[in-house]
Amino acid sequence: MKNSTSILNQISILLTSIVLAAPVAQAQDDTSTVSTTTSNAIEIELEVYGAFHIRQFDYFKNALDMNPRQRREVDLERMVFEPVFKLGREWKIETEVEIERGGVGTSMELDGFEEFGEFETELEQGGEVKLDKLEIEWEPSKVLSFKTGLITVPVGMISQKHKPTEYFSVTRNRSEARILPSTWRSVGLGMSGAFSVGSETKVLHQTVLVQGLNSEFFRKYNWIQDGAGRKFETTYADNLALATRWDLASEDRTRAVGVSLYYGDSSQNRQKVDKLTVEANVLIWDVHVFWESPTWTVRALYLRGYLQNSEEVSTQNATLGGAANPGAFAALGKEAELYFLEAAYNIGNTINRFDLFARFDSFDPMKEVAGNINRDPRFRETSWTTGLAYKPRPELVAKLQYSQIRSGLDALPTAHEIMAGIGFAFSSEKQ
Repeated sequence: MKNSTSILNQISILLTSIVLAAPVAQAQDDTSTVSTTTSNAIEIELEVYGAFHIRQFDYFKNALDMNPRQRREVDLERMVFEPVFKLGREWKIETEVEIERGGVGTSMELDGFEEFGEFETELEQGGEVKLDKLEIEWEPSKVLSFKTGLITVPVGMISQKHKPTEYFSVTRNRSEARILPSTWRSVGLGMSGAFSVGSETKVLHQTVLVQGLNSEFFRKYNWIQDGAGRKFETTYADNLALATRWDLASEDRTRAVGVSLYYGDSSQNRQKVDKLTVEANVLIWDVHVFWESPTWTVRALYLRGYLQNSEEVSTQNATLGGAANPGAFAALGKEAELYFLEAAYNIGNTINRFDLFARFDSFDPMKEVAGNINRDPRFRETSWTTGLAYKPRPELVAKLQYSQIRSGLDALPTAHEIMAGIGFAFSSEKQ
């Protein structure tokens, strides 16, 4: 692991050379070949998706509380706009602007009750507006395409199925969302494509070289999840990371089995880089499978992660000041684990789907610990979720679910959660 940075830098040079110098790849079968005829036509497509929900849940006031209380909340989860600019036959630019929780809002007003009539600025609405993707792609062939910009890190299930019409639960699956960055994206280079290995089978591949994580924001309760956040105006890329995904899939991509791998250092992308003098390599791998038909759907994922020198990272994070200080959550797991299994049965038809589903989730951000760090069972969690998802048409879905959530701390009672929500996803290309 000591030479990981130099190795990844060499890979970066190699990938850059491929992107700049690669000839137009020609597929060997009719289904994958794209015409290389030059065209100056520019097409604009718009993809939109969003979701909101209401939730009643048991909660605990703090990490020492053992008595659950009930609350009810409304969450304007997200509204996402994805303009796609097709520049001729081979080039396109994809962007994604996400408005979460209704966005943010401030206003200025004159307070006439102050002695001299002072101007005041108030926060009127709490939320977030962010650029979630900015990707330039060159696709000379379905076998091989190249991209650069703010691109997807192809690890886990959410990275591939993150729109509300693509998952059955009201929110994205619980286990992944608590360990990995949701819709994990980072700045870098990537290549992807598909090639046939039989009349009805394809190999789908994705490989990216991206900016590594920042270990200053690793936490006990969600492991490396916040390490991909873009909390500063600019972020560092002294450490790079390599991620790759390979799937053996059916021709229509409704069935697949595959693996993903992520590896990269997180020690040199810290704002206070001098605080950590050892490497903090992150290794993540997963095995995933899904099988979808007009009647049955089954999905499963197992993921394991490793953090090098987790004890040293924890010690240095505990010394950070201000908003970066993790407080009681500095101690990190050396290993983290998550898995889920989901099955759904459609009692409707292909036009009006009515899926009854059940899912089991498990995650542990401190599966294994190192040195003097004590394993904290409170943040280990298992849950059962049952519910239904009704699609009156493919672009629209209404959902209802009930969950029982069990902490790894035996003293905590089982928590209960009821959620109902609506989601949608559509594209102007499919109209």
